[in-house]
Amino acid sequence: MNRLTLFLCLCVFVLPATAYESTTKYDGHWWKALSADEQVAFVSGYYDCFIYDARGTEYSDDSLIQETKKVSEYYKSHSGSEDDLIIQVLHRLSTGKRHSGWKAEKHGENDGDYWRQSSHSERDAFVRGYIVCQTTHLHARFSRPIKTYVSAISKWYGVNDEDVSELSSKTGNDKIGDVLVRLRDGSTMNH
Repeated sequence: MNRLTLFLCLCVFVLPATAYESTTKYDGHWWKALSADEQVAFVSGYYDCFIYDARGTEYSDDSLIQETKKVSEYYKSHSGSEDDLIIQVLHRLSTGKRHSGWKAEKHGENDGDYWRQSSHSERDAFVRGYIVCQTTHLHARFSRPIKTYVSAISKWYGVNDEDVSELSSKTGNDKIGDVLVRLRDGSTMNH
């Protein structure tokens, strides 16, 4: 194999694997650039994984809106805290609060209907939060760009951005977390 062929193979197979925003630092600088709805979606995705997949027990009972406001307030009131990672702040704010886990249905209401009603940027933020949890607590690997996962989930649900009422009757009740886990690296359902 000549060098040009080897280089092209590397570009085709390695570069897409490095395209995932692994260099994105989910810290106060990134947090402040999000809208309030995107912040809620990120925390929702993170806690969906943390509670149901990672079986985490230290989290706040506050609503997602209250939780995001606390995180924003933390960054405002602690000078120099912008370099603190969002998940560190979330856990710092919930220190001492231990739960035995949700009694509700796994992944709650985070299904196709939730996905259908979310904006593109909220979907992106939810996936980022979920993947941060999966990679941090479960050492899962998601090597593709975030938009690839968002697109695959939308396709799974049959969501059409021109007609927000569209949702697959076959897959609409599937949970976003379950669909994402199927898409992680090494999954037999990965496509």
